[in-house]
Amino acid sequence: MYNNVRRRVVKSSFTHPRRTPSRIIDEIESHERRAQSDIYIQRMITPEGQRNLYAKLARALEEDKIREEEFNKREKPTKVCRDDDYRKVYHNFCEDFQKSSNIARKEFERVSKSARSRNSELAKEKSAADLLERKMYRLEMNLADPPVTPSNKPTLNRPDFSSISGARLSLAFSQESPQKK
Repeated sequence: MYNNVRRRVVKSSFTHPRRTPSRIIDEIESHERRAQSDIYIQRMITPEGQRNLYAKLARALEEDKIREEEFNKREKPTKVCRDDDYRKVYHNFCEDFQKSSNIARKEFERVSKSARSRNSELAKEKSAADLLERKMYRLEMNLADPPVTPSNKPTLNRPDFSSISGARLSLAFSQESPQKK
């Protein structure tokens, strides 16, 4: 009677339960019972159960065979020379780039031409406004029109330095002058 009663062991941080061989066997059996409690084990197989299992197995094998045939008949990817694709892509990119650059260049030329023409129109308007302002000022001040400046006075024997021959002529005159004196 004493063997059937188990002692209660109080666990604390200083005591550990004694692990006797009988206790170890009890723990193993309880683990096995817990593991098998979720699994249904059919103790007896009837002929009808065997037929059902055979039908399930036959269906599974047939489905497996169908899947294998589909796998073998699938479209297999072939290796394609990617260099040709890359060349085509690069060629198309270059053509598109040339077209877009031509369009952008034409657009830029159009805009710059219109800006230059507008700038020249504004310069003409500004010069006309300056001339008008000058005339109005001279009219208000009773000055001669056009004004007389030393640069626009008519001079006699004034050399023309606008060309090489004129510069040579002026050089010749300058060399003759000191010799005469």
